[in-house]
Amino acid sequence: MKKGGQENVHHLFQCLYSLGVRHIFICPGSRNAPLINGAVSHNGFELHSVVDERAAGYMALGAAQITQVPVVIICTSGTALLNLFPAVAEAHQLHVPLIVLSADRPLLLLDCWENQSIHQKRVFGKYANKYIEWKGLLESKRALGKVDRIASKILTYSQFPDKGVVHVNFHFSEPLYFHEPISIYNPFSLVKTNKQFTAPIFHNHSVKTGRSLMVLCGTGSYQDSIAHELTLLSQQDALILCDISSPYRQLQSHQHWELLLNSITEEFWLKRKPETLITTGSFLLNKNLKNLIRKHPPKNHYHLADTNIVRDTFFTKPIILKTLGASLESDMQSNASFKQTWTQAMDSKSVQFTKLLQQQTELTDLWTVSQLMELLPHDAIIHAANSMSVRYVSVCAPNQSNRVYSNRGTSGIDGCLSTAIGAALADSKHEHFLISGDLAFFYDINGLWIEKLPKNLKIILLNNHCGNIFDMIPGPSTSKAGHLFTTPHTRTAHNIAQDFNIEYFTANKQQDFTQQVSAFLSCTSLAIFETTSDPQANQRIWKQLK
Repeated sequence: MKKGGQENVHHLFQCLYSLGVRHIFICPGSRNAPLINGAVSHNGFELHSVVDERAAGYMALGAAQITQVPVVIICTSGTALLNLFPAVAEAHQLHVPLIVLSADRPLLLLDCWENQSIHQKRVFGKYANKYIEWKGLLESKRALGKVDRIASKILTYSQFPDKGVVHVNFHFSEPLYFHEPISIYNPFSLVKTNKQFTAPIFHNHSVKTGRSLMVLCGTGSYQDSIAHELTLLSQQDALILCDISSPYRQLQSHQHWELLLNSITEEFWLKRKPETLITTGSFLLNKNLKNLIRKHPPKNHYHLADTNIVRDTFFTKPIILKTLGASLESDMQSNASFKQTWTQAMDSKSVQFTKLLQQQTELTDLWTVSQLMELLPHDAIIHAANSMSVRYVSVCAPNQSNRVYSNRGTSGIDGCLSTAIGAALADSKHEHFLISGDLAFFYDINGLWIEKLPKNLKIILLNNHCGNIFDMIPGPSTSKAGHLFTTPHTRTAHNIAQDFNIEYFTANKQQDFTQQVSAFLSCTSLAIFETTSDPQANQRIWKQLK
């Protein structure tokens, strides 16, 4: 590339900084040298060096999720870019703003047996809000105004039509390095170049709640307007149930509602199903509840959102509303009676749960998580890995002031550790706790291979030496090939902790856990607390919850 092209790349990073970007995750390479040098040209960025692109993608996801500000990932050409796909898919599903800057070979080398050359154009398909090709016309200084407009476009499309991924692909030709100084230029007025999107169209609809009103809050980012609407609904005696990763858990009607809904019967639902359902957010962890609503839908379904991009989760064709406002017509007395019926059932289930835990003498995964929920600081951030970990957290129900994050967009075990690391790096004001099963942890240990690990992260590793969730669900446990589902192993995190200079604690009995948990929680650096449990014991206690 020409020196003018490198100046334009530097200018792009000046623009991104002016537009609010602060965190950049950089993967190694040579073809991406102009991008790395451009990131370094502005000393205001927090730069994170990550060897593994898949881990880098998830770290950027965690950082963007916790800050709600777009985060940049820089990678080289070839399969390096493809390794970002899992995190890109998760960001798309959860509406998290990411900016992928990928280096590429010149177009004339494509399909010419050139090393590290693959088809990178629109490689993320529908999972990217926007694809932008960094074209050769940007090789001169006269293109700086065009760079400003592209920077503005990148930030705009990371937010609209909903928050998501923008992919910018750079076809760099050699030379890639310049030893003489590169000129830095201040951005022009970027506000003028923002593309104006048409505001979402919402229904102006009179909301009639009928005699029974249930509110379900799924995964999503916090919105003041939605919180206000939920507060009004709580004042109308609505039954409010919030997914474990919902940002509105402080408004829910019962802390342990998942205990009841995990074991609810169809008969119970038919007697107590709501006439009106109001939802907000997106994903729900509770599959049982989701299936019951699909099979026996409410009479009315409204969805509160600040965008008209809403998926029909329950196949009920919900009416999308931005606000309920004065249109809400509620029978408060009937709602209060409906809510009381549900609350009594949840209270009873909560008492049973407490007794069940008190009877446990073995150190099981559920017992471990229940103890931790009582001990974690109320302002701590909790990250729950897939698959059983997030379910344990949901039924044990941390304090309602604890924000809980989980990669429930694609619900994969890949990247759970890296996502928590990225969030902790971007948010030094809070303590972060990752609760993870063994397979999710070991699958993602490359997330620990970074220059500086966050000191404000602690990892609780539930090691049952297999994929224990496949013992819990119907089907795999009856198969002759059960070991291929659960993938049993004998590994521990002891040597991993030593390799990465991480504080390490372990327990295989309740007494060991009680003795060591205080020391673990008081650590001032990254620490791992690995508990060892019997998968059959985990299976027994989980079935007793049903």
